[in-house]
Amino acid sequence: MLEFYEVKEWREGCAKCIGILNFGGLGHTLSVHTKDEEVVRQFALRKPAFRICVNTPAALGAVGYTTNLFPSMTLGCGAAGGNITSDNISPLHLINLKRVAYGVRDVAASQPVKTGTAVAAAAGRAAIEEIVDRWLGARTAASKPMPAPPAPAAPAAAPPLSSYTQLEPPRPQAEKRESKPVGFVCEEDVRAAVRANSKIVIGKKTIITPSAREIAEANDVFVVAD
Repeated sequence: MLEFYEVKEWREGCAKCIGILNFGGLGHTLSVHTKDEEVVRQFALRKPAFRICVNTPAALGAVGYTTNLFPSMTLGCGAAGGNITSDNISPLHLINLKRVAYGVRDVAASQPVKTGTAVAAAAGRAAIEEIVDRWLGARTAASKPMPAPPAPAAPAAAPPLSSYTQLEPPRPQAEKRESKPVGFVCEEDVRAAVRANSKIVIGKKTIITPSAREIAEANDVFVVAD
């Protein structure tokens, strides 16, 4: 069955086509036969269809047979028709692309960032600090300011160092205590002893993993019981 409508002029025909598309399905295809480019323009702008075929059969033009549209038998209707795309579906729509994206610019806060990595980082940090200071100042404007703490006394001049070893912080002294030899020592036991600056007492029957022995010998951790 083929329906045929007669109208007085193209504007009425344009409105009739919109009604038919709203009834039959939005976003697919419409064909118009005219030599007036303004009619083509108005149909293209106003019609809820994503393929406007001009002076060619809609069935053949939409699939690319008589037009330069991509040859396809699967035609998208776009958002108007509830589809994800309005294109003629091609193999390019079936390809998944993985993209590796490198950062090429810094995030601008409240002022332009100058050229240069170090300058840009400093400018961004200063802008963020300025925003935070303004926000904190607005929240504490009504509160009573706290009295400023007294200025610390100037430290007495330290005597000159007699050796560079005085710059090193003092290492905690290991607690000396009697202990029995342990039965087993692993790498983690030795690392814990190094961090605590302590010793591990071992005997002739102590089982020691190779990695534990290597670290212990390098840090003088083991104490051999008599």
